[in-house]
Amino acid sequence: MEGRNRNIDGLKGFLIVMVIVGHILQGKVLDNFGRYVIYSFHMPLFVGLSGYLLNIDSIRSLSIGQFFDKYGARVLLPWTIAMLVYAIYLGAFGSHPTPLWKGWVNYILNPYYHLWFVVGYIFWSFIAWILLRFGFDRQVFLIVAILMGLIFYYLKNNLEGKLILALGGEIAGFIRNIMRPQLFFFFGLGVFLRGERLITKSWVFALGGGTVMFLYWVLFYFHQALDYNTEDFLVAMANAFLMVPLFRWMNQEKLPKVAVIEWVGRNSMGIYLWHVLPLLWVKDWVGTKYLSRFYAYISVSELIFLGVVYLLLRFVRGSRWVLG
Repeated sequence: MEGRNRNIDGLKGFLIVMVIVGHILQGKVLDNFGRYVIYSFHMPLFVGLSGYLLNIDSIRSLSIGQFFDKYGARVLLPWTIAMLVYAIYLGAFGSHPTPLWKGWVNYILNPYYHLWFVVGYIFWSFIAWILLRFGFDRQVFLIVAILMGLIFYYLKNNLEGKLILALGGEIAGFIRNIMRPQLFFFFGLGVFLRGERLITKSWVFALGGGTVMFLYWVLFYFHQALDYNTEDFLVAMANAFLMVPLFRWMNQEKLPKVAVIEWVGRNSMGIYLWHVLPLLWVKDWVGTKYLSRFYAYISVSELIFLGVVYLLLRFVRGSRWVLG
C-alpha cells in the first residue's frame, strides 16, 4: 500500500508469530527456555506498540459513547464471537449449575487463555482517553505509566491476598489477569515515544536494554533465587530501553522487510483471536505425550490455519466481522 510504513506491519507480524510460537511450545515458562525468552519481550513490546500506534489527536475528541463505538464492530464483535466459540468448544457452560446465565457471567469475567488482551487493550485505551480528555500531554502519559507500573506490579507481587479479601476472588482475578493495569507502563511509554525528541543515541538504549535482557535470559538457570519483583523490574527495564531504538528504527523503516510477516501484521487481530483453535484440536486429537509428533502436527496445522485466514479475507465478504 502506497505510503504505508511496512515496518509497523512487520514488527506487529513478528510479535504475533512469537505469540503463536510461545503458545505452541510446551511446558511452563520457567521450565522451557524458549518460552522464557519469548515471554520476556513479546507482550511488553506488543502492548508498547499498541500505545505507539494510538492516534491521540483522533481519540481525544471522542465522547465516551463514540469511544466505545470506535471499538465495537472492529474489536469487540470479533472478540465476542471468538469468546463464544471457544466457550462452546471447551464446554465452558457445561460444568456450571443452573441457572445457565451464571456460566456466561463466569466466562465473561474469565476470558479464555489469550482473549484477555482485547479487554486489556480497551482498558489501556480508555485510560489514555481519560488523560487526553483532561488535556494532558505525552509527558504526563510517561509519568502515569511509570506510576501505574510501580503500583500495580507491587500489588500483583506482594498484596494479591489482601486484594482478594477486599474485592473477592473473581474481581481481583479480573483486574490482575484480564485488565492487567501494570501493563499500562508499556502502553503509556509507547504513547510517549511516538513524539519523543530524546537526544540520546539509539545505540545507547539498545546496548542498555540488550544487556539487561541478556542478564534476564541468563537468570533462567538461577530463577529460583529471584523474587517476582526483581524479575518484573528486569523485564520492564529491558523492554523500556529496547522500545526506544526499536520504534525509532521502525518509524524510519530501517528494520528488515519480509512480506509474509507484514501480512501477518496487517491481519494480526484475526490471527491472534483464532490461532489457538488449531492448538486445541491438535492437543485433543494428537496429544502432547510425544512432543516431536505434536510439534510436527501443530506446525502444519498453524500453516493451514494461516492459509484459511488468507482465503477468507480474500474471497469471503464479511469475514472481517469474525477476523477483525
